[in-house]
Amino acid sequence: VMAKIESEKAFSNDSAEIKDTFTFFRELANYPMLIGAAGRKGSDFPVYPFVIFDVSAGKARLHDALKKFHSLDKDGEIIEVEIANRKMYSVKDENEVKPYWGWVYNFLVIAINDPQGLTIKALSAKPKDTGKYIQNPASPNDFLTSYVDVTKILDTVRSAFPPQEAEKM
Repeated sequence: VMAKIESEKAFSNDSAEIKDTFTFFRELANYPMLIGAAGRKGSDFPVYPFVIFDVSAGKARLHDALKKFHSLDKDGEIIEVEIANRKMYSVKDENEVKPYWGWVYNFLVIAINDPQGLTIKALSAKPKDTGKYIQNPASPNDFLTSYVDVTKILDTVRSAFPPQEAEKM
């Protein structure tokens, strides 16, 4: 899908920006992640979805890539916000349901509809065990979590094929 979007002629004026954006998200997909959702009371939208990427091995590179992604915002739509006593980023929007993203230790956190920063608080509760958290989350509001390591999945799939075929994947 991403290859199709990248090749669309409609984006020709912004092709470098689009390519940079897709490169950033494609690289993120190579890191282990926790995908989840938790209940949120007192909101018209009673759930907050989140993704936590463990980017320990590539934080410096991804930090630079995220800065480059932010630099694509020529209209000032990306703003700094404070969520759970941490500097995060969001978008200028009057809606109650907003995303935020930013760094918590060696993790890139992306959440929607979580203005209290419950995702950050759960991740920050035990700093020494943070790496274990994404593999075994324990938050009372979580109703869906899935740990995904795309690299391990691809390595496992590749191991089922002859080496010449696996190299092509």
